[in-house]
Amino acid sequence: MGISTATSPQGNLAGAPARIPELDALRAFAVFAVLFHHYFRGYVPTFGWMGVDFFFVLSGYFITTILLAARGERNYYLRFYMRRALRILPLYYIRSQLDEKVYEAGIKVSDEELAKLAIERDPFHGGWNYRFSPRAESSDV
Repeated sequence: MGISTATSPQGNLAGAPARIPELDALRAFAVFAVLFHHYFRGYVPTFGWMGVDFFFVLSGYFITTILLAARGERNYYLRFYMRRALRILPLYYIRSQLDEKVYEAGIKVSDEELAKLAIERDPFHGGWNYRFSPRAESSDV
């Protein structure tokens, strides 16, 4: 597996390694492992913990690679965090506003309505998370 210095996972940074397809495949595995853990527990064996571990390791690698590639540039550390903030904070703000509107409207879904959709509250996460339910009777859906 050769590494060129054309582009980085975050875009064009001089000296940063190019995107590595094998690491993208590991990242996809990590995401799907977590999704399967949350939504299909009871249907198939899940490896959510492994997905979380992979994702943290890959994130650490990508962040370190970006910081090392930009080390010689002026204000590289500040620029790195500004780029991350501009990528994360707008979505965080939109989601928090949406949650606030749902809360203000008093929108609640009963457990019976969720069961019709073969969805149940996940007691492992205190009831605030949802998952597909292998035990739900959903013949009328």
